[in-house]
Amino acid sequence: GYWANSMRGTSNYDRVSEAVFLAKAAAKARKALFVTPSQVSRKAGTGKAPQLADMRDSGQVEETGDFVLGLHRPAMDPEIGGSATDELWAQMVLEFLKSRRGGTGRTVKLAYSQASLAIVDPQCDDRTAVHRVIQENARLRRGEPYNAIRRDSFNMAHRSRQQRAEV
Repeated sequence: GYWANSMRGTSNYDRVSEAVFLAKAAAKARKALFVTPSQVSRKAGTGKAPQLADMRDSGQVEETGDFVLGLHRPAMDPEIGGSATDELWAQMVLEFLKSRRGGTGRTVKLAYSQASLAIVDPQCDDRTAVHRVIQENARLRRGEPYNAIRRDSFNMAHRSRQQRAEV
């Protein structure tokens, strides 16, 4: 996207290709993970699981990347809409759209808070974090302001860190 626009090349494909090659080279040199977001076309549908074909200008990203992950929130599907439970409203699904090591099509269900932007694994032992995400979304759906929810979330997390430090 934006970074690729600063690259050399006569076409968008050339610019994205150069950006991807530079990013992969930097990741390999640093032995680091490099995450590249990609815009999904409107035809993908709100709340629907994205497919590789839905990603815009992603041909070179697909070819070069070791993994391509898709994220979606089922509760955003207009067919589910207002009937979603608080648990479904908090659900975010991560799907392996491509993997050089196998496992394509595997999904992982996560819990996501629109207010604090926290993403947690609902299978983890910390049920408090999962409960907090669900409650933050419920408060948001009731019309409470983002700032109040974020402030409370920050204060709870700060108290939790202090309690762990004291132990």
